[in-house]
Amino acid sequence: MTDEDPAPLIAIPENPAPNGGIAKWLISSDQVRLRAAFWQPDGTAKGSFLILPGRTEFIEKYFELCGELLQRGFAVGILDWRGQGLSDRPLDDSHKGHVGTFSAYLTDLDCLISAAQAHPLPPPYHILAHSMGAHLSLRYLHRHPGIVAQAILCSPMVHIRTQFMIHAVARTISFVGNLFGCAEAYVPGGRVYDPDQDRFEGNLLTGSADRFARTAHLVRADPRLALGSPTFGWMEAAYRSMAQAMRPEFCAAITTPILMLYGSEEKISDPHYQQRVAGQLPNCTGQCLQGASHEILQESDAIRNRFWQAFDAFCGKTDQPAG
Repeated sequence: MTDEDPAPLIAIPENPAPNGGIAKWLISSDQVRLRAAFWQPDGTAKGSFLILPGRTEFIEKYFELCGELLQRGFAVGILDWRGQGLSDRPLDDSHKGHVGTFSAYLTDLDCLISAAQAHPLPPPYHILAHSMGAHLSLRYLHRHPGIVAQAILCSPMVHIRTQFMIHAVARTISFVGNLFGCAEAYVPGGRVYDPDQDRFEGNLLTGSADRFARTAHLVRADPRLALGSPTFGWMEAAYRSMAQAMRPEFCAAITTPILMLYGSEEKISDPHYQQRVAGQLPNCTGQCLQGASHEILQESDAIRNRFWQAFDAFCGKTDQPAG
């Protein structure tokens, strides 16, 4: 691909793209090429939703969600974070999830907001974010009050659950790995993503076999979408960023109306800490979705129906222009 090539959207029979999407290459202020896509609904838009994916994710994984937002009368914008999807990747081994600081992702979000305003997507602007994207939303709302009217944060990454060791040990390993020059190495146990090796049984992400399989189908259709485990550098940057966002005084300064949703079966980001952050935010409604795992937006139809009930109730109560 070159900068002159049109940005592609990858559609497959199991995952058709909503009609009318426009994919674009964006260039961030630090010269990273990012892929973004935009849609306009039929008729006059109520406003615009910016979808902010989680780690490893890409635009195509959210085609279904984009279509549902369009049906509700919202315009939609979404991006691939740097190092993910078809955006620029920093390392020769493209499977390594790497970043030196989470502030780099905020540069990506600044770029998306500017592109949405120029596209133009109509205000008011809303955020719908998952996991790492939800965490970065908190950072952005703290830094830029007044731009976003409201935010819906699903399974925010505020405290990573380490499966085989206590949190303090994992945090120390991350720090020491960076200290000894291993920032670009996989974390212990890290590996490439192979859709033919990933199994639905025992997965920690979703209870929907169909949506789990859909992600694998997309990566088979275009292996450039694949992303493996994080590096020591990414993990250390994540720990630093989460520590910042967990501070009560940091949360108290975020006054944007927020709906925070987390699952009772969450195994990736600790729901105890998600609930704590929700309580520290002055204008936040926290809600636990029973039976949901980490990827609420990729869950079973029954759980997604409850998500949309919460979404519609929240948007009806707080739908207003940003001040």
